[in-house]
Amino acid sequence: MLLKKCIEWDNPLKLTKYMLREVLIQSTGLENAEGRALHAAPDMATLADMFGVSAEHAEFKERHRQALLKRAAPAPADEAEGEDDGKRSAPAVSEEEGPGDR
Repeated sequence: MLLKKCIEWDNPLKLTKYMLREVLIQSTGLENAEGRALHAAPDMATLADMFGVSAEHAEFKERHRQALLKRAAPAPADEAEGEDDGKRSAPAVSEEEGPGDR
């Protein structure tokens, strides 16, 4: 279904509503309860509930949240190194060797 793909690809609400509106116009028209509810939907969760794909929406939100948490967590290797403050120092240059001699 179109809405499942929109949820999966994290399509913006405005574009999703536009696509669903076009499908409804072709099949039944907007002058029915479903068309008015589509127009009034404030977020993707409401659209998912309307079309019976709220489980897919909840699953996507959880996967997205887990991915954000994983990115925000420090890597275990960074903690093991200990004293490294994350700053790099410039390589030492001998007195005989100038910066352009490398």
